[in-house]
Amino acid sequence: MNAPAHNFSQLKIRSLREGTNVDLGEEIISNLQAVNLIEANIASIRIQDKVLGSLLDITE
Repeated sequence: MNAPAHNFSQLKIRSLREGTNVDLGEEIISNLQAVNLIEANIASIRIQDKVLGSLLDITE
């Protein structure tokens, strides 16, 4: 095994042994909440666009 590949495999093994301080469940929930907020913002912008379009149609 060449030196870079060997170092990478050692790093990978060490990180698996040491574990991580990231809670995967919390990260998934956080990402889903972010997606829901983005979708709500998009819906709000679409409604605002529709209302503004209607108001412009009335004034013309």
